[in-house]
Amino acid sequence: MSRGAIPADRRGRHLLKQVPQFRISCCEDKPVTAARRFVQENQIVPPAVISVQRNQQAAERFFWSTRGLFGARYAEDHYFLFPSLVALVYQSAAPDAQKVS
Repeated sequence: MSRGAIPADRRGRHLLKQVPQFRISCCEDKPVTAARRFVQENQIVPPAVISVQRNQQAAERFFWSTRGLFGARYAEDHYFLFPSLVALVYQSAAPDAQKVS
């Protein structure tokens, strides 16, 4: 898939769908604390998306990168700031480049 195939406003969301996804429920902790604790206890390797269920209707998503834990929306909007997501862009573009050659 070439970089131009996905509209720019959806590119970050598409990239986050390609990384491992984890879902946890938040009992007493704040969602960010629960996400950090989950990453530490399970030794999650970046990149990953952690969805923390606060109650039946509300969930918060976080992006775990080599630089730390960020809100998933921030990572979607600023994916080019994260080396692990930029690598996915080049990885997904590489097969297309081989087909063209």
